[in-house]
Amino acid sequence: MIKKILLGVFVSCLILSTSTLVNANDQASGSSRGYYISTEDVLFSLISPKLDQIVKEQYGKQMIFNPLKVQEVNYVSKGTAEKGEESNYSGWIEIHMLVMVGDPSENPKIDGLVIKIDAPNIGTTKPTPPSNEIKDIEVDLVKYYKQD
Repeated sequence: MIKKILLGVFVSCLILSTSTLVNANDQASGSSRGYYISTEDVLFSLISPKLDQIVKEQYGKQMIFNPLKVQEVNYVSKGTAEKGEESNYSGWIEIHMLVMVGDPSENPKIDGLVIKIDAPNIGTTKPTPPSNEIKDIEVDLVKYYKQD
């Protein structure tokens, strides 16, 4: 139950932050451009530096890459949450996604990868102090599937 609630909160935050970004940008420029930014776009922009590093490590050189699609998002929990006791309950978000690797005009490959996103406030039962900073977020490669 807690997993579903946390996953729902995470997805809701992404959706709400996307609509806020689009509205703020349109109002600041004074024009309506008519473009759409999805929650995937926001996620990709946040983790793009790590994806760049992962693709570079997999191919042994700098490659052009373009995140394509999030296929699946899972909440993974570790530990137990006992009522009335100090908890060692924690969790992270696991994302299965596709990326296009290589120059789009030269037969690019579609690779799949699974990444783990961990942050101090994911899955914890302890209250976290409010902050305007985004910090201590770890993005790690779990699996990488190259197209042959």
